[in-house]
Amino acid sequence: MKRMLVGLLCGICGYIVTVEASYFLILLISSNRRDLSLVAAINSALVFGPGGAVAAFAVGVMWVVRRRRIAALH
Repeated sequence: MKRMLVGLLCGICGYIVTVEASYFLILLISSNRRDLSLVAAINSALVFGPGGAVAAFAVGVMWVVRRRRIAALH
């Protein structure tokens, strides 16, 4: 249960951080000048955000599992 809770919290935080970072990176890098803010918002929320959430969830779960294994060795 603890693994899933930590994974969920990490996933939510990862989604937020990834959306913010990708939004500003798209604004800087994209050559589209017509609907730039709309393109950046949609791509950040629907493409990069879920990917960051999945990655952060996996890292959070692995972190808890590794911490338990280290604690069991001592």
